[in-house]
Amino acid sequence: MKKLLFPLFIMLMFFSVAKAEFVNNIVVNGNERVSSETIILLGDVEKDIEYTDTILNNIINELYKTNFFSDIKLEILNGTLHIEVTENKIIQTIEINGIKANKVKDLIKERMFLKNKSPYNKFFVSKDLNNIKNSLKSIGYYFVDVKSSIIENNNNTVNLIFDVELGKKAMIDKIVFLGNNNFKDNKMRKIIV
Repeated sequence: MKKLLFPLFIMLMFFSVAKAEFVNNIVVNGNERVSSETIILLGDVEKDIEYTDTILNNIINELYKTNFFSDIKLEILNGTLHIEVTENKIIQTIEINGIKANKVKDLIKERMFLKNKSPYNKFFVSKDLNNIKNSLKSIGYYFVDVKSSIIENNNNTVNLIFDVELGKKAMIDKIVFLGNNNFKDNKMRKIIV
C-alpha cells in the first residue's frame, strides 16, 4: 500500500506545481476600438517575465473589469502571449419610451449605470431595469412594466431602448387618525400634506 501511495504523492506534487512560461512577445487580436497598447496597459501585461496561470487569470480579471470586452482568451505559444479579445458594442443612444415628462426621464437617466457612448453590457442592462422601476416607484408608480431591447447598428454600436408601461399612479384616497385627542384632524392633514 505504501509503495502505491508514494508514487501517487510524487505525481500529485509534480502536477500541483504552477506551470510558468517565459514570454518575450505580446500579440493582441480582435480589437477594433481599444488599441493594443491600451489593452496591454489595462491588463498590466509585461514582456520578458514568466507567466503562471495565476498571473494569466489576473490579466483576464483586470481586462474584464474595464467593461470593454465580452470575451478574453489568453494563450502562450513559443514565448508569445496571444491575447484574443471580443469587444463589447458601444451604446450609441439610450431611448426611454412610454414616459412623456422630460423631468421623469432625466431622473431615470441620472440613476442609470449605462450612458450614451458607454460599452453595452447585459448585466448593467438588468441593473438599469431595476433602477428604472425603483425610480418610478419613488414617484408613485408601483405597477410598472419595463422591457429592454437593442437595435444593432453597422458600426459595432447599439441603440438601447427601454419600453415602459407606467400603469396607474398610486394615490392616497383617505387619511384617518386613530387615538388622537389633542389635535384636530384637519390640522394634522395640513402638516402631512
